[in-house]
Amino acid sequence: MPYEYLEEEAIADTAINAWGTTLNEMFHAAVEAVLDMMISRDEFKPEVYKEEEFEDKDLEMVLFDLLSEIIYWKDAEQFFYKDFKCEIQKKNSQYLVKITGYGGYLDPSIHSLGIDVKAITLHEFKIWKNNGEWWCHFIVDV
Repeated sequence: MPYEYLEEEAIADTAINAWGTTLNEMFHAAVEAVLDMMISRDEFKPEVYKEEEFEDKDLEMVLFDLLSEIIYWKDAEQFFYKDFKCEIQKKNSQYLVKITGYGGYLDPSIHSLGIDVKAITLHEFKIWKNNGEWWCHFIVDV
């Protein structure tokens, strides 16, 4: 798991660092960190295909939008990804991220919910490159 929870950093919230050797890997790790807080994905069968795209001139805002959408799917549709991939491209001055994959809908008789993540905050939200790896840091409101 290329992420870590930093529970002591934020009171009543959880800070997360995620990383990867590429932007795609770092985005994937960030999404995994949020999903793994909310539910045990081992219990899901990958039955439903979903894809979504986000675009912004700011790389941090593209990741923020993606993570916020993961929480929206939990709240509005009770949908969680099981297997997915993230692809980031830069076109002209815009970043485009596409998430595609399979997941399923919550069935309380089968699935165990974890922490109810309410939102991603912009407080201390950042992306940087260090020694050839991409890193992000963000705080989730729980």
